[in-house]
Amino acid sequence: MRNSIHNSIFPFALLALLLTNAPEARSDGYAGYAGAFLRMGSGPVTMATGDAGVARCAGAEQASYNPAGLPYAPGNEVWIAWHNLSMDRTLGHFAALYQVPSVSFWGDPVKPIVLMPPKGQSSHPYAVYPNETRSRGVRSLRPEEYLPAIANAVLEAIENDTEVDRNTLLQLPGGPAEAGSLKPLLDETLLLAETAEYSTPEEIIDALRVLYQRTQKKPAALTITWDHAGTEDIQARDFDGIQTGTLGFYENRFSLAFGIKLHSTFSLGVSAGVLYALVPDLIEEGSSLTSTTFIADAGLQWRPLLEKEVPANLQTLTIGAAAYGLGGKNSWNTTGYWSEGTTKEDNYPDRYRIGFAYSPVASLSLYSDVETDLADLARYKGGLELSVMEIAGVSGGSSSSLGAMPKIMLRAGLDKTQPTFGLGLEFLLSGLGMTRLDYAYVMEDASPVATQVISWRFLLTR
Repeated sequence: MRNSIHNSIFPFALLALLLTNAPEARSDGYAGYAGAFLRMGSGPVTMATGDAGVARCAGAEQASYNPAGLPYAPGNEVWIAWHNLSMDRTLGHFAALYQVPSVSFWGDPVKPIVLMPPKGQSSHPYAVYPNETRSRGVRSLRPEEYLPAIANAVLEAIENDTEVDRNTLLQLPGGPAEAGSLKPLLDETLLLAETAEYSTPEEIIDALRVLYQRTQKKPAALTITWDHAGTEDIQARDFDGIQTGTLGFYENRFSLAFGIKLHSTFSLGVSAGVLYALVPDLIEEGSSLTSTTFIADAGLQWRPLLEKEVPANLQTLTIGAAAYGLGGKNSWNTTGYWSEGTTKEDNYPDRYRIGFAYSPVASLSLYSDVETDLADLARYKGGLELSVMEIAGVSGGSSSSLGAMPKIMLRAGLDKTQPTFGLGLEFLLSGLGMTRLDYAYVMEDASPVATQVISWRFLLTR
């Protein structure tokens, strides 16, 4: 009976130890917090430069550092990475990036309107643009909601050979309203319809879409990611020291990241995901303990001197900031496993970064981050990358036969006090198009051996 109790209880004692000491490479300063696998770096491109990535544009792996950098990827891509870790730990990543072909924005004077309460002798609300009032309106309307009313009013004016003014009633969703600030748009649309001889509201609306929507080419990108970490073959023993089996612990994050360029110099990004943690066969085969929760990251990038005439190539300066692990936690419930079971939440630490990227010359890029928990932790990360456009021994006719010049990248950095090194090779692979192999060698505080990371990137478009 005593051994039976020990066999049932001890896995939970080991589980508590396991959750406290999950793979914690390069995560000093967050000891005791869950989610270490998300603090160990993602890809060798960034890890080789000291894990400084908040202001860079590394492609699909950028979703883990700052999703605001995703719109700057050179094309669609699929990316996989694997970490060679000590102490029976595994860590891998998968990401696929898709560039949104175009995003349209309404331009002046076609933009949202606010309907204000009637004034004077009128019994109808009137339309204004939000920047023209600080008062609270009756309701707001998007362009697609009021453009049909504009088109109908214009066709009616043409048919009746009448003028339009601010008091012209528009049959808007919810009832009629005076044109108000929409009068200039009505006049322009009337002239447009008279010149082109449009005969249906749909024709006028289509014409307005062409005139007042501006389309940016590939200003946004979506990325799906999967991060997986695990520790296995851990001996489970009872209180007498007798081995009762082995345990494992696995963590996953499945996320969708989106980044968009709101302006040529400014971009925003957000990542939302599901955390799934698993302790399989805890007491007996098939008795797994799981946790499913949510997590989010958010970031921005700013290029303050882009397209400006400044010395020292400062137009390449990028400033980035991001917040990580928002809402992240592992939530455990062991009441179904033993009589003294309980619930426990292991929170992920909120982390924040700010940093910059800068290329003083075309072939050299510098990166620097500072990561903090806004309490007592501040960690410096920084490094450099040197691009060599032509590889020795692969020149002349070889490059032209490949259709693209191979490129090698040399990287080095410092993650707090630990040196990092790496390299990358981009080339054209027959049948697969452009591809890139990257490698990083990262010294560790907690491990007797260094971490080695390799990734393979398939560039689907150029």
